[in-house]
Amino acid sequence: MPMSKTLITSILMVLILYWLAFSNAVIFGTITDSTTNQALAYVNVYLPQTTIGCVSDSNGHFELKKLPAGRHLIVFQRIGYKRVQKYITLKKSHVIRLNIQMLSKIVNSENIIVEDTRWKSPFSDFFQSEYQLTRAQIKNQPGAFEDPLRSLHIITGIVNQSDYTSNMYI
Repeated sequence: MPMSKTLITSILMVLILYWLAFSNAVIFGTITDSTTNQALAYVNVYLPQTTIGCVSDSNGHFELKKLPAGRHLIVFQRIGYKRVQKYITLKKSHVIRLNIQMLSKIVNSENIIVEDTRWKSPFSDFFQSEYQLTRAQIKNQPGAFEDPLRSLHIITGIVNQSDYTSNMYI
Protein backbone atom coordinates (compact mmCIF):
# COMPACT_ATOMS: atom_id res chain seq x y z
CA MET A 1 0.00 0.00 0.00
CA PRO A 2 2.74 2.59 0.85
CA MET A 3 4.39 1.86 -2.52
CA SER A 4 1.23 2.79 -4.43
CA LYS A 5 0.83 6.08 -2.49
CA THR A 6 4.42 7.00 -3.29
CA LEU A 7 3.91 6.16 -6.96
CA ILE A 8 0.69 8.18 -7.18
CA THR A 9 2.31 11.13 -5.38
CA SER A 10 5.30 11.00 -7.71
CA ILE A 11 3.10 10.90 -10.81
CA LEU A 12 1.02 13.82 -9.55
CA MET A 13 4.14 15.86 -8.83
CA VAL A 14 5.51 15.20 -12.31
CA LEU A 15 2.20 16.22 -13.89
CA ILE A 16 2.02 19.40 -11.82
CA LEU A 17 5.61 20.34 -12.70
CA TYR A 18 4.94 19.63 -16.38
CA TRP A 19 1.79 21.79 -16.27
CA LEU A 20 3.65 24.64 -14.55
CA ALA A 21 6.56 24.46 -16.98
CA PHE A 22 4.36 24.72 -20.06
CA SER A 23 1.54 26.90 -18.77
CA ASN A 24 3.02 30.22 -19.90
CA ALA A 25 1.65 31.95 -22.98
CA VAL A 26 3.60 32.92 -26.11
CA ILE A 27 3.01 35.77 -28.54
CA PHE A 28 4.83 35.79 -31.86
CA GLY A 29 4.41 37.46 -35.22
CA THR A 30 5.79 39.75 -37.90
CA ILE A 31 6.15 43.52 -37.98
CA THR A 32 5.89 45.32 -41.32
CA ASP A 33 5.79 48.85 -42.70
CA SER A 34 2.15 49.78 -43.36
CA THR A 35 3.00 51.56 -46.62
CA THR A 36 5.51 49.21 -48.26
CA ASN A 37 4.66 45.94 -46.45
CA GLN A 38 8.40 45.39 -45.96
CA ALA A 39 9.55 43.65 -42.80
CA LEU A 40 10.83 45.94 -40.05
CA ALA A 41 13.96 44.89 -38.20
CA TYR A 42 15.08 46.20 -34.81
CA VAL A 43 11.60 47.05 -33.51
CA ASN A 44 11.48 47.03 -29.70
CA VAL A 45 8.62 44.85 -28.48
CA TYR A 46 7.93 44.92 -24.76
CA LEU A 47 5.45 44.85 -21.92
CA PRO A 48 5.82 48.16 -20.02
CA GLN A 49 6.76 48.00 -16.35
CA THR A 50 8.05 44.43 -16.71
CA THR A 51 11.36 42.92 -17.82
CA ILE A 52 9.67 41.06 -20.69
CA GLY A 53 10.65 42.17 -24.18
CA CYS A 54 12.51 41.42 -27.39
CA VAL A 55 13.69 43.01 -30.65
CA SER A 56 12.40 41.97 -34.07
CA ASP A 57 14.93 40.22 -36.29
CA SER A 58 15.95 41.18 -39.84
CA ASN A 59 12.78 39.53 -41.20
CA GLY A 60 10.53 41.45 -38.81
CA HIS A 61 9.82 38.37 -36.67
CA PHE A 62 9.44 38.62 -32.90
CA GLU A 63 8.57 36.24 -30.08
CA LEU A 64 7.62 36.95 -26.49
CA LYS A 65 7.84 33.83 -24.31
CA LYS A 66 6.93 32.93 -20.73
CA LEU A 67 4.07 35.41 -20.52
CA PRO A 68 1.79 35.08 -17.50
CA ALA A 69 -1.96 34.80 -17.96
CA GLY A 70 -3.94 38.03 -17.79
CA ARG A 71 -4.44 41.28 -19.65
CA HIS A 72 -1.24 42.87 -20.98
CA LEU A 73 -0.27 45.99 -22.89
CA ILE A 74 2.27 45.24 -25.63
CA VAL A 75 4.27 48.13 -27.11
CA PHE A 76 5.98 48.15 -30.53
CA GLN A 77 8.46 51.01 -30.95
CA ARG A 78 11.15 52.02 -33.44
CA ILE A 79 12.78 55.31 -34.40
CA GLY A 80 11.08 56.70 -37.49
CA TYR A 81 7.75 54.95 -36.83
CA LYS A 82 4.68 55.74 -34.79
CA ARG A 83 4.45 53.73 -31.59
CA VAL A 84 1.87 50.91 -31.63
CA GLN A 85 0.17 49.65 -28.46
CA LYS A 86 -2.06 46.58 -28.23
CA TYR A 87 -3.94 45.11 -25.31
CA ILE A 88 -4.01 41.31 -25.26
CA THR A 89 -5.77 38.98 -22.83
CA LEU A 90 -3.86 35.73 -22.38
CA LYS A 91 -4.84 32.43 -20.87
CA LYS A 92 -2.38 29.82 -19.71
CA SER A 93 -0.64 27.95 -22.53
CA HIS A 94 -2.04 30.30 -25.21
CA VAL A 95 0.02 30.76 -28.35
CA ILE A 96 -1.03 33.85 -30.27
CA ARG A 97 0.14 35.09 -33.66
CA LEU A 98 0.11 38.89 -33.88
CA ASN A 99 1.02 40.69 -37.10
CA ILE A 100 1.68 44.39 -36.68
CA GLN A 101 1.86 47.15 -39.28
CA MET A 102 3.65 50.34 -38.31
CA LEU A 103 3.18 53.75 -39.90
CA SER A 104 6.33 55.73 -40.60
CA LYS A 105 6.75 59.21 -39.17
CA ILE A 106 9.27 61.91 -39.91
CA VAL A 107 11.85 62.51 -37.20
CA ASN A 108 13.00 66.13 -37.09
CA SER A 109 16.36 66.77 -35.56
CA GLU A 110 18.83 69.58 -36.05
CA ASN A 111 22.00 67.87 -34.83
CA ILE A 112 23.00 64.67 -33.10
CA ILE A 113 25.81 65.07 -30.59
CA VAL A 114 27.54 61.95 -29.26
CA GLU A 115 29.34 62.50 -26.00
CA ASP A 116 31.18 60.13 -23.68
CA THR A 117 30.82 61.11 -20.03
CA ARG A 118 31.88 57.84 -18.42
CA TRP A 119 35.60 58.50 -18.28
CA LYS A 120 37.29 61.77 -17.56
CA SER A 121 41.00 62.14 -18.11
CA PRO A 122 43.26 64.93 -16.90
CA PHE A 123 44.16 65.27 -20.58
CA SER A 124 40.55 65.39 -21.73
CA ASP A 125 40.97 68.89 -23.18
CA PHE A 126 43.53 67.50 -25.60
CA PHE A 127 41.51 64.50 -26.78
CA GLN A 128 37.97 65.82 -27.04
CA SER A 129 36.49 66.61 -30.38
CA GLU A 130 33.11 67.58 -31.65
CA TYR A 131 31.58 66.51 -34.90
CA GLN A 132 28.18 67.76 -35.93
CA LEU A 133 26.07 66.13 -38.58
CA THR A 134 23.65 68.33 -40.45
CA ARG A 135 20.18 67.19 -41.38
CA ALA A 136 21.30 66.96 -45.03
CA GLN A 137 24.24 64.70 -44.12
CA ILE A 138 21.98 62.39 -42.12
CA LYS A 139 19.37 62.31 -44.88
CA ASN A 140 21.95 61.37 -47.53
CA GLN A 141 23.36 58.40 -45.61
CA PRO A 142 22.24 54.93 -46.78
CA GLY A 143 19.67 53.53 -44.37
CA ALA A 144 19.37 56.76 -42.38
CA PHE A 145 15.68 57.13 -43.20
CA GLU A 146 14.95 53.79 -41.55
CA ASP A 147 17.41 54.24 -38.69
CA PRO A 148 19.00 57.68 -38.11
CA LEU A 149 21.63 56.18 -35.77
CA ARG A 150 23.24 54.51 -38.79
CA SER A 151 24.35 57.99 -39.88
CA LEU A 152 26.84 58.05 -37.03
CA HIS A 153 28.96 55.36 -38.70
CA ILE A 154 30.48 57.93 -41.04
CA ILE A 155 32.27 59.50 -38.06
CA THR A 156 35.72 58.03 -37.56
CA GLY A 157 35.99 56.17 -34.25
CA ILE A 158 32.33 55.25 -33.78
CA VAL A 159 31.64 51.54 -33.96
CA ASN A 160 28.35 49.68 -33.52
CA GLN A 161 28.39 46.76 -31.07
CA SER A 162 26.20 44.60 -33.36
CA ASP A 163 23.35 44.80 -35.85
CA TYR A 164 20.85 43.94 -33.13
CA THR A 165 21.52 46.75 -30.68
CA SER A 166 22.00 50.48 -30.89
CA ASN A 167 24.96 50.37 -28.49
CA MET A 168 27.88 52.32 -29.92
CA TYR A 169 31.50 52.55 -28.91
CA ILE A 170 33.56 55.67 -29.33
